[in-house]
Amino acid sequence: MRNYKFCDLILTNRLVNYFFKMFKMSWPKILFISSIFCLTLNLNAESQNLKPKINDFDDSPEVIEKEEHVVLNKPDFQALISVSKGLNPLGLDSSDTKTFSLPDALNTALNNNLTLKINYTGYKSQEWLFYSSLGKFLPDILMSYTDRYLKGTPVLPGFGKINVDTPFIITTAGFRQYVYQGGKVLFGAMQAKNRQNAQLFNYKALTNDVLLQTVKLYNNLLLNQAFLRIRIRAVNLSKEQLNNNIDMQENGIATKLDVLQSKTQLSKDRQALIAQQVASRVASVQLSSYLNINMADNLNPVETVLSKRRLISKKMDIAKLLQIAIDNRNELKQYEQLRLAAKRAIIIATSPLQPNVQVFGNIYGVGPTLANKTIYSKPNYQPVALSGSTGSTTAIAPIQTGLSPVTLPVASAYSPVGAAYMPPTATNSHLGSLYTIGFGINWNFLGLGVTDMANIRSSQWLAKQAGHQQTAQLISVLEQVRTSYLNSLAAEKEIEETTDQVISAEQELEFAKLRMQNGVGRNIDVLQAQLDRTTALLSKSQAIINFNNAQAQLLHDIGLANITNLLAKKPLIR
Repeated sequence: MRNYKFCDLILTNRLVNYFFKMFKMSWPKILFISSIFCLTLNLNAESQNLKPKINDFDDSPEVIEKEEHVVLNKPDFQALISVSKGLNPLGLDSSDTKTFSLPDALNTALNNNLTLKINYTGYKSQEWLFYSSLGKFLPDILMSYTDRYLKGTPVLPGFGKINVDTPFIITTAGFRQYVYQGGKVLFGAMQAKNRQNAQLFNYKALTNDVLLQTVKLYNNLLLNQAFLRIRIRAVNLSKEQLNNNIDMQENGIATKLDVLQSKTQLSKDRQALIAQQVASRVASVQLSSYLNINMADNLNPVETVLSKRRLISKKMDIAKLLQIAIDNRNELKQYEQLRLAAKRAIIIATSPLQPNVQVFGNIYGVGPTLANKTIYSKPNYQPVALSGSTGSTTAIAPIQTGLSPVTLPVASAYSPVGAAYMPPTATNSHLGSLYTIGFGINWNFLGLGVTDMANIRSSQWLAKQAGHQQTAQLISVLEQVRTSYLNSLAAEKEIEETTDQVISAEQELEFAKLRMQNGVGRNIDVLQAQLDRTTALLSKSQAIINFNNAQAQLLHDIGLANITNLLAKKPLIR
């Protein structure tokens, strides 16, 4: 019990005499009323000296009190509960502990995040498609090689029947330059560039999304670490209260019910601590997975204070924020490029209805072989007519030449014939050259132009669709900015309210302890005060994280979520 010198002074002087004279009470009644009165005065005096340490989970006296932060003291590892035999109660399934900061998380996200890597490959693919479209401005190089073997006796007009028995090679080398194709090449290149820019802005927008998500996951890890410390402190308070109740029961002050109530509260706090240990580890795994780093490492934030971080100045009103978003959001730039690409597609669709002009030149090589050598034809006998005539109608017998018989056709009248020897002839087998150069104009209407006209109309409707999509994206951006702005205002107000709750809960717990220690309070009041304090601290920590996330979200929604702005020590002012 406490030493109430002030009450002793009152009892020894005026209070006893006052009650004795005015109410003519007995001495026991006077002493009882005086004790109650003195106890009330003492509680009031104690309450004037209370300074609730709302940000300190272990009530250390060196904590600087400030509404916008919560101190993350080193957790009492002895208070942690082993979930499974052989597992570290803090790291659980982890094999090592790694200290991590928000700058580390943001830089790792830019280098390792798989979503960014996948999107970047799409951008590089679109970049090479643009280079491919530029190649259509250059001439085409045309080359071919055909090797055949010809054998037979074709009849050629003007030449009659000829015997063919030789290899036959045709080679060509030339160029073709399109001078005009209805704008297909030029606007095709412009369309490819628009698509490349759209993919680039999509990559930048995704980068902002990844940075925002990294901040939220890191804040979630930080929040769970704060929750872990709060839960540890709650378990320690419950243990302390249980020990006090056991001592008071042994001294006849508390009852067995008080002890059982304290044990129940301790059990609830231990269950909540176990759940929070797992939640803290899960938060670490989620961040590691998103950053594509080793999930076996238990990430431990370097921050020792869970503080309110303002990234955008209060001076920035909603009108200015909306204008910044319109100027900087990469999604709007992406859809603008897609709209321009759709407009280019209309001109490309009209190109088949226009003439195309080309300039070309070729070199042909024709001959039996590629080698430069002399080949000889086979010798032969050629029938020739002799002088004189005969009226015989009998067919002349074949002439035996020694090489092959020469048979003359049957006719009604024949002249005397003979055979002349045809010696082998020498020819060069190397390819002969043929040069061509010229220009051509083609103007075709396939399917009477109906197909191309339908394609044009389809492209026009797709261009309108792209315009509507751009408008829809603009509306979405404006909605996001307004929503984030309102959420930021509400989150900041929530910090103020939860701070008041923490102050009230701290005072409630102190009063409940004093009342019970002095015999005028109940154990259930102390337990409720402990629960209120824990809930208030959890709410305050959540409110701070909500504000930080809301500020990061607002920074993202106005299109300025880069590492510099997310880590800035001073709020953004424009």
